[in-house]
Amino acid sequence: MKKILIIISLFFLLPIITLATVDVSIPDLGSEYGLTYNTDMSSIPAYITRLYQFGIGISGILAVGMIVFGAILYSTSAGQGDRQREGKDMITSALWGILLLFGAYLILKTINPDLVLLREPNAPVFIPHELQPISTYRLAEAQKIRDKFTAAGVGINKPECSNAADTDCTSVYGLPGKTIQDIIAIKNGCNCDVVITGGTEAGHQSHGVGNPMIDLRYNKTVADWIKANFLGNITAICTTDALQQYRHNCNFKETQTHLHIQFKL
Repeated sequence: MKKILIIISLFFLLPIITLATVDVSIPDLGSEYGLTYNTDMSSIPAYITRLYQFGIGISGILAVGMIVFGAILYSTSAGQGDRQREGKDMITSALWGILLLFGAYLILKTINPDLVLLREPNAPVFIPHELQPISTYRLAEAQKIRDKFTAAGVGINKPECSNAADTDCTSVYGLPGKTIQDIIAIKNGCNCDVVITGGTEAGHQSHGVGNPMIDLRYNKTVADWIKANFLGNITAICTTDALQQYRHNCNFKETQTHLHIQFKL
């Protein structure tokens, strides 16, 4: 029995050891017999995969063969205790081998099904933040807010963002409800052009979903009206040095001409 096990072990180990030392393509194991496989057999990993599957099959066949041979040996050795014990031990060993093989298979499959298929475990695919698409729900909610602004005559300089890190766009998704009402109130109060140039899109230091901050395109009429009539609803206004007369509770110097407004909630 020990000789048989040694021969079987060498049968599996020698090809692997030999092929590991050379960089050559391995022919398809079934090509000579008209067999086809879905697995590419031109690489060592693919060859080892087939060898593994072949080994599992051979192990099952050998186990069944040992059980049959042991049963025959046991049943034809009446009165020969040693031979009956040998047959019984052969059957017992084969059954234990099957149980161990099946147990190892179940454990590996429980840990990761890819292990028993000799596949690399699946890993989550990382999508860079800048490539992550905006959800349909978010786009729909943003469109509802845009519809409110359009109905009130409030302009938005760019379309809604389609990706999470887009900066060449203007997003109104996540603006607080009171902020939306305040912007519309400015439009109704000054009866002038009110255009949003910055919302909750990426690229701002303080803007974002849930923050009551927006950028308005500067024009003197809207700036004068806000300063004269609406500061009670505003926490801060930041501007460039050229427009510092419109600043309110803000020491930050904007680099582009617009009104950066933080509304009260």
